[in-house]
Amino acid sequence: MKLNLRFGLIFWAVQSAWILGEFAMGWHTTDVDVTRGAQGWFFFPAAAVMAWGLIAHKRANQALTYLNGLKMGAAIGVVVGALSIPFHFAYTTFLNPDYTRLMVDSMVATGTATLEDATAQFAMPGYAVGLFLFPIVAGVMTNAILSLFMKTSWR
Repeated sequence: MKLNLRFGLIFWAVQSAWILGEFAMGWHTTDVDVTRGAQGWFFFPAAAVMAWGLIAHKRANQALTYLNGLKMGAAIGVVVGALSIPFHFAYTTFLNPDYTRLMVDSMVATGTATLEDATAQFAMPGYAVGLFLFPIVAGVMTNAILSLFMKTSWR
């Protein structure tokens, strides 16, 4: 469990650094359209952290079952999701209070969503649920693929 917590914290730190880097480059303020296209690139550091966690698990336990890989992905996702909510609240409250409005305006301007849909996507109760659930699903899916190549047994 300590390993899952440690890699959850590492993943959250990498994710937070990525978000702050996007902000520093102006992707959350002046070039909002860039961030929506560039967010997919986060998959590479995310997968690297997950693979690192699986390697650490394998070294610590001398084995890695496919099921343990999936559990590790879910556990890391829970840690990341739980920490993402206060991070995003602080980010959108103190550092970049215009973030939500700018993202909604960008989505409407590019025709990605209607004003109602974009506003609903960033409404706080639903947005917080998404911030918590997405890392869990993404962690399980990423580790489902990585564990296929790194497992020593299925169970």
